[in-house]
Amino acid sequence: MNLARELSLKKIEEIQHNLEGENVETEVFIHGSVCFSYSGRCAISDYLTGRMANRGECTQPCRWNYALMEEKRPGQYFPVFEDNRGLYLFNSRDLALFPFVPELVRCGVASLKIEGRMKNVHYLAAVLSVYRAVLDGKDTPQETAYKLLGRVSNRGYSFGFMKGEITPDDYETGTHKYQSTSVMVASTTEQIHNGQRICEVKNTIYAGEKLELLTPDGVSDYTLPNPLTTIDGNNFDHANNQDTIVLKDDLPPYTVLRRVTDAVTHY
Repeated sequence: MNLARELSLKKIEEIQHNLEGENVETEVFIHGSVCFSYSGRCAISDYLTGRMANRGECTQPCRWNYALMEEKRPGQYFPVFEDNRGLYLFNSRDLALFPFVPELVRCGVASLKIEGRMKNVHYLAAVLSVYRAVLDGKDTPQETAYKLLGRVSNRGYSFGFMKGEITPDDYETGTHKYQSTSVMVASTTEQIHNGQRICEVKNTIYAGEKLELLTPDGVSDYTLPNPLTTIDGNNFDHANNQDTIVLKDDLPPYTVLRRVTDAVTHY
């Protein structure tokens, strides 16, 4: 049974208590984009684009930029914007409920849902890594969790209804655009060549560059070899998208290599 995201932790605990002895498993949405409407009631995507949110096809029109037009003055747009990019009437912060995970597990919630539809590998790996650590009982301070979740595209984070009510900080400044503090530049594969891990380049990288690794065991610093070496044994001072190189260290397969940056804005 999927529990509505409008429920507080207290309400979920009450539901779980009332379900004791029943053969019913519950699921709670804990991380990702939040619809401006109450669960299951948004029809904007269907109306504007013909893609229905309730069928998993939402185009997220509540993230679009809107302007105000008076009915008797068609074509005249009035300045109701919050900044010079416009007004984002329906835009909320992303949901991030990692501090509540231990309590949700304790009270008997069987499944924790994380948004994955239309998300890339880096997003999924980064977010799942944080929640896996929390589920495994690893010490994960909130500051550290927010830092790691900030590595991937987000609009700021909120506890939403889980804390009992919606407050201004669920919608306040900074939520109108996506930002991240890293860029995925490469990932390792399952393949080994002469004892070295094969790595697929996704973005330009440079020999000797300092990157951050995201592996199943967590996050660590990493320095690329100098020079970079291809499978054929050729050496280069940089590699570009779709190039394939080998790394001296036997890194786990599907390790994400990312370049940490200042906040990058994604419109």
